[in-house]
Amino acid sequence: MTPAGTGRAGTWDAALVADDLTGAGDSAVRFADGGWRTVLAVGAGAASSPAPVERPSLLALSADVRAAAPGTAREVLRQRFRALLAAGVPRLYLKVDSTLRGSVAAQVAGALDLWTDVRPDGFAVVCPAYPAMGRTVEQGRALVDGVPLERAAAGADPVTPVLTSVLAELLPGSRRVVVDEEDAPVGDADGEPVDADGAALARSLLAAADGGARVLTVDAADDAALERVARAVARCGDRALPVGSAGLADPMARLWWPAGAARAPRRRVEEAREGPLLVLVTSLHPVAREQVERLAGRAGTVVVRHPDADGDEAVEVPPEALAADVVVLAPQRPGHGGPSRDAAAVATSAAAALDRLHRRLGASAVVAVGGDGAAALLERWGATGLDVHGALAAGVPAGALVGGRAAGLAFASKAGGFGGPSTLLDVVDRLAGARRPRAAPR
Repeated sequence: MTPAGTGRAGTWDAALVADDLTGAGDSAVRFADGGWRTVLAVGAGAASSPAPVERPSLLALSADVRAAAPGTAREVLRQRFRALLAAGVPRLYLKVDSTLRGSVAAQVAGALDLWTDVRPDGFAVVCPAYPAMGRTVEQGRALVDGVPLERAAAGADPVTPVLTSVLAELLPGSRRVVVDEEDAPVGDADGEPVDADGAALARSLLAAADGGARVLTVDAADDAALERVARAVARCGDRALPVGSAGLADPMARLWWPAGAARAPRRRVEEAREGPLLVLVTSLHPVAREQVERLAGRAGTVVVRHPDADGDEAVEVPPEALAADVVVLAPQRPGHGGPSRDAAAVATSAAAALDRLHRRLGASAVVAVGGDGAAALLERWGATGLDVHGALAAGVPAGALVGGRAAGLAFASKAGGFGGPSTLLDVVDRLAGARRPRAAPR
């Protein structure tokens, strides 16, 4: 296998596969921030696309399986990993939801099916922690701001509720790995971690794998612990498949950077454009609802509710939206709207409504909140991917659309459950600062 960073035409240096589009973007931006040329691609055939060769490159893909049945999720992950391994990608990362929503066990199983075909002694190291977002793993349990998943917002998720925070129950057959204190105590007299380089944890992981375990889970309560996990994974070489959220992707991007490769200058996320900002919200997460309510109070912002009903014609655009700086298409408030339908159908309808607005008003940028809506919109526009420039905020990757009839349009995505009450408002304000005054509405 060709070493990463050699610049061989057509070979990506690394790839990540995520359970949904916003998750793929959120993790991919960690690589973009580290200097990687990063492309978030749409479509299963993206693995065969040629890689940029001017610097180390990452291909990010969405498997779109968060709400899929286990059998479907496992097969889709097999297909994605088969294509990437066949294309000669040397390093792979499986991105799962930081609160373990959806078909996580099936995703890991599908990825391992192909990983162990190539590396019979391979194993997965699972750590969904993202301390910067309050997601931690402690004593084998996943927490959000110290609260077990089943008692946090993830437990009440309307599409993929999480009923337990115990990783051993969410990943049946997995084994929790801890470092033997005799091998590497937690800290020395000054409180500094003895295993900062991950050597002891790597030995424990390899021992567990040599004993027959194939899915290994590890704790991480803070960024230092997560760095230790990443270093241990790197020490395990190509036997270990890292599985985590954007939290673990951050140190892996640094550790996978090819030796001797030059660092590239950071790229601008914003570019001045004419037109309103369009925001598509399809997430039903309580955090997303709160962020929309906060954004609704911004001067020059109009919120249009897309009802839970068939057809984009169901969305009525008020006249004031035609002159607004920011137009938000958001779900009906709980208890309002038409009959409930599946998330994919609602996302498709909402994306069609936003497309109508874009054709009428144009847009300086689009922000999608919720992976299903982002995927539906890119599919409608025929986009082949997103050239990721960086992040507008933690968990909000942005760049320019590639391919299709909206090519070049500034685009950002955000998972519904990420951020605080003002995150969406802050993102909109940052993008609005790059807007040019637009012509009168057509």
